[in-house]
Amino acid sequence: VRSRRQRQMCIRDRSVMITDGTGTLDISSQSKMSLEDIKNGGRVDLKLDFDNFKTKSIFHFLNGKLDPFSAALTGQIQAKATKNNLFLSTKDKVSLGDLDLLLSAPNPLLSMKNAQLKKMSISLNLEPFQLKLLTQLHLDQSEIDVEAKIDDKGINAKLVSSKFNFADIPKISNIPIQGSGELNIDISGAWDNVIFNLDGKFIDSNVAGYKLGDLEFDALLPLKEKRLTFKSINAKKGSTLLNAKINLALSNKAYPLFIDYSATKATYNDLIEILNPIIPAGFKNYRDIQARFKTKGKVHIDFNNRPVKLDLNVEGNSLSYQGEYFDGFGADILMNAGRLNIRNLKLAREESRGQGLLILDTDTNYLEYEFLMKKLSLRSFNLYRLSPVSYTHLTLPTT
Repeated sequence: VRSRRQRQMCIRDRSVMITDGTGTLDISSQSKMSLEDIKNGGRVDLKLDFDNFKTKSIFHFLNGKLDPFSAALTGQIQAKATKNNLFLSTKDKVSLGDLDLLLSAPNPLLSMKNAQLKKMSISLNLEPFQLKLLTQLHLDQSEIDVEAKIDDKGINAKLVSSKFNFADIPKISNIPIQGSGELNIDISGAWDNVIFNLDGKFIDSNVAGYKLGDLEFDALLPLKEKRLTFKSINAKKGSTLLNAKINLALSNKAYPLFIDYSATKATYNDLIEILNPIIPAGFKNYRDIQARFKTKGKVHIDFNNRPVKLDLNVEGNSLSYQGEYFDGFGADILMNAGRLNIRNLKLAREESRGQGLLILDTDTNYLEYEFLMKKLSLRSFNLYRLSPVSYTHLTLPTT
């Protein structure tokens, strides 16, 4: 039978250590306070010293609701505890180590290295349960203001950064990303349907080798659907203006990345940079090509060495190469299973019109093409006019 004295045990100049198997939490107090005093409305001041203590252990009482977020705290937090409330704050930065968002094992959706919290303030009500968080998340090259509210029903949070660099999150679902700029994230919803809304503005953007330049985007990530949807992307690379919608499946499936795009203004050299990973090596060497055009199409991309799938249309009004020019051109470009088909290839020069097709197998370098151009004088070509052959005054047969 416990005595009254034991039930009112005081904590003074003592500490309690808790371990979760990998880290420790040391709780200490300089206040003389009994449990009975706290029940009667008293307050105790605590010092919490974390050493690699996992967030899953801290939020164990949430029954796994925050388990997709994983980190390990190291640092000191000041606490004020009453019967129904707990107030936490920091004077110095608290390290989170690697902050991961894991939707499905084994690889996280994203991972932030060397994450730290600064100016943290937490207000926790026990009954009814409600947690409010204000803090700044510091990464090596990024700063993010965080405001969050959590209760039994769900979460509502805002993350705002005017200084964000994807060097701190180099991959999303193992897809490499580069760029820096502004990022806003709203997180909301019931625990069984948490949704991320994202928008931002970035410069020097590069996604899996696709160099998009400066862009603005609006995206949606419902966690239970494991799909990141870019509802709109507006990008500018050189003189090229690009609009796109993108779906990225975050589960293990073939061709997880789908792009539906249009460019009302594009150039050949810009497009070589934008579509760099899927441009055949031979085409990248023709930097003397000058072309202005509009294009639209659909692109399916896989990250496990499966060849890209293309269904594109190109229409242009200017094409030149090594002094030769055409007034207009167009083509339908299809690619599947490593086989490139350029159909309805059209060229126009002065009053002449040409049409043909080209087939290229990128695995074997097999090339097949057919082209017919009507009523075109050889003398309209600079290469012919400057050669001795021009004195024969030959003209292409007409049909």
